[in-house]
Amino acid sequence: MHEGYGLVNPDAVDTVGSSAYFVTSHGLKSVDAQGQLDEIRNLNSVISREWRTDLDSVKVVYDPFMNCLFIHNPVQVETYVLWFSTGKTTKIDDTNFALVAQGSWPIESLGLTPAANPLSRRAFFLMNWQDNRVSGSGSTSFAGPAIYVVDAYNSRTIATGSAAFVGDRRITTLDFDGDSRLVATSNWQSLTKSFLFSSGATIVGAGSWRFAYIYLVWSTDSIQKTYIGRKAKILYNGTTEVFVEDTGLGAWINGTKTGDVFVVSPVPFIWAGHPLSMSNEQGMVFSNADLFRMKIASSIGCNFSDVYGPPTRDSSVRNDRFTGLLYSGTSDSPFATAQTLTTDGELFGSIDDGEGMVYAPFGSDSSDGKYGAKGVTLTPGVRVLCPDLDFRLLGCIVRGTITSVERTVNIRGS
Repeated sequence: MHEGYGLVNPDAVDTVGSSAYFVTSHGLKSVDAQGQLDEIRNLNSVISREWRTDLDSVKVVYDPFMNCLFIHNPVQVETYVLWFSTGKTTKIDDTNFALVAQGSWPIESLGLTPAANPLSRRAFFLMNWQDNRVSGSGSTSFAGPAIYVVDAYNSRTIATGSAAFVGDRRITTLDFDGDSRLVATSNWQSLTKSFLFSSGATIVGAGSWRFAYIYLVWSTDSIQKTYIGRKAKILYNGTTEVFVEDTGLGAWINGTKTGDVFVVSPVPFIWAGHPLSMSNEQGMVFSNADLFRMKIASSIGCNFSDVYGPPTRDSSVRNDRFTGLLYSGTSDSPFATAQTLTTDGELFGSIDDGEGMVYAPFGSDSSDGKYGAKGVTLTPGVRVLCPDLDFRLLGCIVRGTITSVERTVNIRGS
């Protein structure tokens, strides 16, 4: 009936009511009982461009309880969620699962006897064993596959971690017991492929972080600073040592220095706005997009609400802060980032209810100017890598100037 719209693999289809949603080489499609073919345009670019070499591995599963469709790519370790109740689309990073499938699960399985609860069809996420080490701590402690289900009620809490945070909501990509923030107390140890952290400031059980991703969020080392925001996969952890995969995308981890600050399995939050327009401080817009006037962005500030979580009370590691981003043209990688710091260069918490007191300044000594980043087409963004922190981003403001210059480079060389 619809020639040329075949499945990319047997697992790339699931039914939602009377319709079937499936992945083709052109994108995500749906067909109903009458044969009507519809196009889901949200993911066309992702599937046809970014996922084009992984289509034989893509998985699709519907979660009736949450009324959403998961489209999972185990090769790129990311999942897109189509929310049918709101019509929104969400991208989730670090979904380190080999397979997704639908099955029965107790509706209320926490704090009650699961067998006594009614069942519902849910999406299951299967995680296989991934420790490729032949020796070292935890390399032989095989625990078998694990199945995860999304915490639809947001009912998980922090357990067996620092006493001041036990009982608070657990907001991480993977669920685990113990703390989610740590500070390195040693440099990278190449022989064991690990580094040490303080058991006094971070309380965690052996193996709790296994196969979660660890992110660098701060460093005083000039080289490591360039890797802030990078991630690597944890293979095993003890109570004072963490073993990390240092190949591929995690190769940067072997530069770890004492004092580096890390977080474990955060839910990466990234917001990107629209290209900067020409407007004054009163909000009057003179042009929506002037592509022949150079802009210089000096700083970005945010307005948050509903801020709550242990990071707001953790004075030892101030990770309740955002990072400012600037994109140039149509690039999906920021060319400039900005941290919220004190005048002494120390970390400063910037996620508070209402407009923040501190903005994140763009520019550095090595850039075109220390107090700004320039470009003709600049798109601002915000990134938050902070586990166990709940918040709502209401808006952003970018400070800067608009010049009369038409080019960022003088073609005459003068």
